[in-house]
Amino acid sequence: MKIDRDHIFIDLETTGLDPSTGDIIEVAAIRTDNVGNLIATYSDKITPKVPVTIEASRVNGYTEEKWAQAISIEAAMATMTASILTGRDAKFVVVAHFADFDKAYLKSVCARYHLPLPFNGSQWLCTGQLAWPLYYSGVVKSRSLAALCKLFGTENIAPHTAMGDVSATHEIYWKMMQRMVPATVAANAIDNSPYGGVFNDLTKIAARFF
Repeated sequence: MKIDRDHIFIDLETTGLDPSTGDIIEVAAIRTDNVGNLIATYSDKITPKVPVTIEASRVNGYTEEKWAQAISIEAAMATMTASILTGRDAKFVVVAHFADFDKAYLKSVCARYHLPLPFNGSQWLCTGQLAWPLYYSGVVKSRSLAALCKLFGTENIAPHTAMGDVSATHEIYWKMMQRMVPATVAANAIDNSPYGGVFNDLTKIAARFF
């Protein structure tokens, strides 16, 4: 059984850790078909309407100079919708690393600025959640994106940028699907719960490959 939906991989850089008060300052998305063939990509820097915390800027490199050509959140959401979300599928599999953070930020920011919520009704999957069996099995000491990149031999050419991180997440996810998750298990995850019933299956499978 295959997951017969296109996949959208997304990563956000933000002004801070609190979705209720923070803004998105960079977004990147990659759309593939259900076996990983590339369909479209999108990325933009976004002008924040609230201050960027010092801690966040140290991670994502925000400066006013680097963001001089940034666009508004309204323009970014409209452009992403036009370039990524059009076509045959009304619903997608949305994949992010530590997806709860990205999902909460999108929901909060779109509500605050009265914007349509992208991916509404789509199923979310989290590569950080899918990595729990690797962590519990001792294969990795962390579920961080950097740790999974090292494990799967994935180079993140621009860490802590939206396109760098989403590209790494995209590559790691498909390697996890190929090496760890039978298609039937992944389909069960999509159909039944936010992160699915893959945990027990992955725990059994992880030791075979690592």
